[in-house]
Amino acid sequence: MSITFTAELGPVIGFSIACCREAALVAPRYGTYDDALADLVKRKDRENTAGTRREPLPGCAWPDFCPDGFLSIWALEEQESPSVNVSGLNAALLLQALGYREPFDNGPLAGSATAEEFRGRVLTALALAPADDGAPWHETTPRFTDCGRWPNYLQDLLEHLHELADWCTQHHREIQWA
Repeated sequence: MSITFTAELGPVIGFSIACCREAALVAPRYGTYDDALADLVKRKDRENTAGTRREPLPGCAWPDFCPDGFLSIWALEEQESPSVNVSGLNAALLLQALGYREPFDNGPLAGSATAEEFRGRVLTALALAPADDGAPWHETTPRFTDCGRWPNYLQDLLEHLHELADWCTQHHREIQWA
C-alpha cells in the first residue's frame, strides 16, 4: 500500500483511460467521466471476448507490466499538480513527524490540511526532526519485505513536502493524503 500527498483536485479539462500517470497524459481524451467509463467497459468486453492481452499503452512507465495492469479513469487537470508518493509505513513516519499521527496509531493514513498549516508543520518538522539514520531492508513475513529507507530519508521527503506546500500555497489549494 502506498500513500500520496498531493494538491486537492483543480479544474478538470477531461478524462483519459490509462494504467499510470505517464500514460494518462498522452492517452486519448474524453470530455466527460461517463464517456470514459463507457469506453473502458467496451475495452474490457473486447479483451474478455478476444482472450488476448492488450499491448503496452503509449507513454507507459512500466511497459513490461502494462498488459497485465489495471486500467483506470484519470481526471486531467488544467494545471498538473505535484505529488509525493511513499509507502504506508513511511507515510506513518512522515505523519508522525508532522504531528498528524501518534506512534503506533493504526488509524487510516488519510487526511487534508490547508497549505499554510501543512507548510508550517513541515518547517517545524525540518527544524526539530533528528537526522534520519535510515533503516535496512528486512523480511517481515515470507510474503512481505520492508524495503527500509536510505539515510536522511525523512529530511529528503520533508523537503519534497515543503515544495508541495509552497506550490499549494501559490495555487490556493489544500493538501490531501490517502
